[in-house]
Amino acid sequence: MLQARATTIRGHSLFRSQAARGMSIRSDAANALTLMDTYLNNAVEAMNSSNAASARRYMERAERQIEILEKILN
Repeated sequence: MLQARATTIRGHSLFRSQAARGMSIRSDAANALTLMDTYLNNAVEAMNSSNAASARRYMERAERQIEILEKILN
């Protein structure tokens, strides 16, 4: 479910339109986007290593970043 929300965020028209114009996104949004991707990747790695506790922590951290981005984009 987090991956679906992250995909929606990455494809948001605000990010696409700014990229098409050669503009960068707000620094707080860029930071949250980077952290979201990092935490989601780390969660996948933890799950692949059968480390459920670590995966859960990374997913919780990713969800916080997703919530920040959803507030920015809405």
